[in-house]
Amino acid sequence: MKNLKQNIKWIGYLGILILTVCQCQQDGTSEYIDDEEYLQEPGVEVITRRDISGYTVYYIDSQNGNDAHDGLSQATPWRTLDKLYGNGLLREGVAILLKRGSVFNAALWGLPGSGSESRPIVFSDYGEGELPKIAGSQHLALQLIDNSYWEFSNIHFTSQVQEEHPKIMGVTVRAVNSVVRHIHFTHCTFSNIKGYKDWSLGGTALLISNAEKNGAFFDDFRVENCTFRDCARNGFNMFLDVTTYDVSQKLNKRVVVKNNLFEGIPGDAILVSGTDGALIEGNIVRFGGELGVGYATPGQLDVKRQNYAAAIWVMHAKNSIIRYNISQDSHTMRDGGGFDVDSDCENTLVEYNLSYNNSGGFLLICPTDNTPHKNTIVRYNVSIDDGQRNFQRQGQTESGLDPTPDASLIQFVKGIESCYIYNNIFVKTHFPATTAWNDNTAFAFSSSLGVSRPAKIYIANNLLYTTATEKNPFWRTTTGLPLAEGVVCFINNYIQGYSNQAFGTENSYYNNANIYRNASDPHPFIAPVGSWSAAMEFIAARTKLKPAPDSPVRGAGLTMQMLANTFPLEAAVFQASTTDFWRRDIGSTHHIGAYNH
Repeated sequence: MKNLKQNIKWIGYLGILILTVCQCQQDGTSEYIDDEEYLQEPGVEVITRRDISGYTVYYIDSQNGNDAHDGLSQATPWRTLDKLYGNGLLREGVAILLKRGSVFNAALWGLPGSGSESRPIVFSDYGEGELPKIAGSQHLALQLIDNSYWEFSNIHFTSQVQEEHPKIMGVTVRAVNSVVRHIHFTHCTFSNIKGYKDWSLGGTALLISNAEKNGAFFDDFRVENCTFRDCARNGFNMFLDVTTYDVSQKLNKRVVVKNNLFEGIPGDAILVSGTDGALIEGNIVRFGGELGVGYATPGQLDVKRQNYAAAIWVMHAKNSIIRYNISQDSHTMRDGGGFDVDSDCENTLVEYNLSYNNSGGFLLICPTDNTPHKNTIVRYNVSIDDGQRNFQRQGQTESGLDPTPDASLIQFVKGIESCYIYNNIFVKTHFPATTAWNDNTAFAFSSSLGVSRPAKIYIANNLLYTTATEKNPFWRTTTGLPLAEGVVCFINNYIQGYSNQAFGTENSYYNNANIYRNASDPHPFIAPVGSWSAAMEFIAARTKLKPAPDSPVRGAGLTMQMLANTFPLEAAVFQASTTDFWRRDIGSTHHIGAYNH
């Protein structure tokens, strides 16, 4: 630590970093809860129903209703959804309640009307049994265009289309000519939307779009406690058409995607773009990616299934918070990481997430050269067995026709101005057979980093442990060219089992105080880590990931003050984290890794 302290003193003029949660919109913070509760399935949170006393309530029952009724009581319900297009029906203070067990084979194109801030339109359920189901008869089940103040709860959106079809949607909400305010989906289900799995023709369960005009954006869009299952290609997608929309404005505000379950999504489970202050929190994404569960023999894969995808990602966004999520078993041909901070992102915070067995690694940081990308903070996350794309891509051979496996724990692509990765735990216990398409690398860097604009990537206080014995370099560049010293700083990391060390002159500012151990040395944890086959087993994993009493990571962590002196930020203001991955207050003795209580 002596050299490190000298260097920190030497760079003191660079300023104090106040590390942490971005100055972001924090709409809906989480409580610190016990480990067992942390891994409960979404949907258990009780959300109080809106009080609709004083509302005009219309009831619809697909089995026993009659459109000749007035629809104003459970005894006189309508039968179909056609009545919703009545002149002036959908307005503030109106509730539409669908009877549970009902199935409506309909496509609600362009429903008219908006509610108000105090009395939004409510679209929900009544009775007992399965959620009422709206099965889209054409390309979608529901479409809203420039509607504001709608709340949907306890509705099941699906499709009648039983075979893959281009651009099949569940629900689309569009802001075209005006600001769209207060659109909420809670406790809804989206399932069996069978769109194509390729990017250009793929379908989406819930598509949000403001691609038409500048000045048309969303304010207060929430998706909470919903289930997305077996929808192709995507789950929740807030999409911008960059050819017609000025993405630099980041107009969408108060966007919250929280406590949802995504299963069997072949493409992107969660994509949020064009936002300022988005919160992506407490979601579970599992068994997804373009290969999904029980995928076919690699040699038989269809070309259209080889598109890029990630489980949870943001782009054209600033002040985003991505925390308390679980991303598990995303198996794609390309990308395929648990998380992605993509093009044109600023002040992104990725913290307290759990990532397991994602083929493309834990995190992709992937800007383009022509857009700014800075101040990404990645801290107090745990990644286990990410980055093990152990299957052959179509057209790939042992001779390496596709020599870049793109499956490291974290991949850094060109255009990054500043990135800070600290106090994480990265564990790899799986190592597939030695073939051209395997990759057990910890960090992969584009050799163009720092070429088009200055770049600083700080990697500090992380615990990296691998039992892999093949193709496991600590770092590599995508083209084999060395990076200039000064682009990446490795400081005070614990690195065990990797075949090479951090680049740069050892004990310099760029490579300082790192602890190296061989694979044969004692592991740093309280118990052997082993491996896991299901996300729920992370409860046991967290116990195992605590440092042993005599572990070299105990007491070897940098203090927050030392980190602050080391990591200068230019524009964003970040505060010090007060809890570790275990949701416990950080103690006075600082350790390396995500355990700090």
